[in-house]
This record gives sequence, C-alpha cells and structure tokens, in this order.
Amino acid sequence: MLDQTDSAWVQREIVKRFLAGDPPDRAPPIVKGPVFKGELSKVYYAETTSCPFPLAVKMCFTRNTGLPDPISASEQFAALQALAALMPRDGPYAAPRPYKLDADNGLLAIEWMDGHTMTHYLKDFRTPVTQVKVVLKRAGAWLRHFHATGYGAHATLDATKQHRLFASNLSSSALRWDRVFMRACGLVERMADGIANQVFAVAVLHGDFKTDNLLLCGDRVVGLDIHSKDKGLVLWDIVPFLNRLGLFFYSPSGWRIMRHRRAIEQRFLTGYFTRELTSREAAIIAWLRLLILLQQWDARHLAMVNNRLKRAANDWIYRREANWLVSELLQPTVPPSSAAPP
Repeated sequence: MLDQTDSAWVQREIVKRFLAGDPPDRAPPIVKGPVFKGELSKVYYAETTSCPFPLAVKMCFTRNTGLPDPISASEQFAALQALAALMPRDGPYAAPRPYKLDADNGLLAIEWMDGHTMTHYLKDFRTPVTQVKVVLKRAGAWLRHFHATGYGAHATLDATKQHRLFASNLSSSALRWDRVFMRACGLVERMADGIANQVFAVAVLHGDFKTDNLLLCGDRVVGLDIHSKDKGLVLWDIVPFLNRLGLFFYSPSGWRIMRHRRAIEQRFLTGYFTRELTSREAAIIAWLRLLILLQQWDARHLAMVNNRLKRAANDWIYRREANWLVSELLQPTVPPSSAAPP
C-alpha cells in the first residue's frame, strides 16, 4: 500500500503501475517528480501512450497516519467530472480534465496544466502592484464562475449562531488574557445581532479556495484541488480566501505590497461580485473574517504550546491582523437593510 513516507523512487513506481494500460502500453509511462509536496499530498508529472495529454498524478494522504486518503481522492475526481462540461478546459475559467482514479491508494490522474500558481506571482518581487491587482480580480472572477455552476437559493448568515459557537469555548481559551484578542472578541459579540439578516447566495463550495490552487495559464485561470461536496453560503469560500491573503501580507514576500492591501482585496471582491459592495455587505464580510481569524488564532496558539518562539511569532502576526480587521469594522458605515443580495 502507498505510504507518505515511501521514497520518491517507490512512489514513482506506484504511479507507473497505476497508469499502466490493460493490455500494457507500447512503452512504460514516464514519471517525474514529485513536482509538488504538500502536507497532505504529493504531485508527480507523467506521460503515457494511453492518454493524449500529459498528466498530473496526485497522491492524497490522511493528516495523522500518512496513509492514502480514498475519500479526498474520490471527491476531487468526482468534482472534476462534474465540472468537465460546465467549466471546459479551453474556457477563460477552467478546471483540468480528469483521467483516472485509484481511490484505494488515494491516487487520481488529471490533465497537466502548464502555468504558475497565483501565489507565485504574489511572491515574485518583479510582479508590480498593478499586476497583483489584476491577478486577484481574476481569482474573484474564477470563483464567481465556479459558484455559478451550482447556485442554489439565497440565505442569510446566522451571525448570532456563529458567534455563540465561538463564545462557548472562549472561557477555556489560552488567549483570554491577551488584550488584543479579548478586545476583538468583544467587538464581534457587540456586532453579532446587527450583522444578521443580510442575504447571500448559496452555491456548491470549492472547499479549499486559495491562491495556491489557482493556475494562470496564459489567458486562462484554472482551479485545482476542487472538492465540491457541500453547498453553503458563498461567504464560506470568500472569507477564508481573504483571511489567507491577509496573513500573507505579513510574510517577507507580502511586505512590499502590504500598503496596497485594501485595494488588492477590493479587486478580488469586485472580480467576484462585479460591483462595489454596500457598506453593510463589507461590514458583514469583515465581521466574519474577524470571527474566523480569532478561531484560527486560538487553535494555532494551543497547537504551538511546545514551541514558544514560533508561538510568539504567530501571535504577533495574528494580533496585527486582528487589529487591522477591528479598525475596518470601526469605520463609519451606513447599513442599508434593503441591499441587493450578491
């Protein structure tokens, strides 16, 4: 059975057996890599005479055991099968074609797409700020087209319920003595009731939408690692994306564009909604961003209990980001109750 700790040679041999035709191909598959290593996956480049296009073979692993993850592999393969006609590979907003699945070994083979991830352009110091804005607008446009493949009814964000779930664990938080953390928690609580009743669209969710999972291939944007197993408010793809982007600004690669962050984030939102947000919509997104950020901060602080230096650095970043979101929420707003749903 495939194991995350296997050597690259062993894993390449497993990929070759996975791709071998029945009957066997005229020539054995060519496998290179891994070309990508993540916490829960590895990707190999492959060519085989059975397939007319080059392949990316992804190995999916479970978080704690390092063994194959058949559920993740099956979900991603099924999602790409469903998107094959809705987001064709030659369109401006695309998804790669699925080719082959071995769920038991957590393996799926999909079309190889030549290009760089959006993260590559964000980190490249040669990318001008104007181009960063264009890239983020295209990210928003891809997500809008993806959500359009599975829109459902509109629904409201139950802000009170979301806050109640968070507050139930607050008394045991290791950060309850942190002034920035508690100040942000207080603001989230005070605003919870007023945030309710704004309507947002419901759609099939990507599940892991981030710049790492968006490829720029010439004039096309290609989405990767699509799970598409749940429907929910579109905010559940939008807000985590913005929070990851917000934390990126505190990395060495993000410092150079940090002072443009408001305009960069606005370009993403404009790319998605195709219009300027109302002040109420903007406040709801900022409120939910802060709530999720505090949840993540609390969890990461606890997970780093044995690494005091890393925990201190992590706390510094989260304090800065929490303060920034608090300042955004304290900006004067005019919350129109009749705002059109996105």
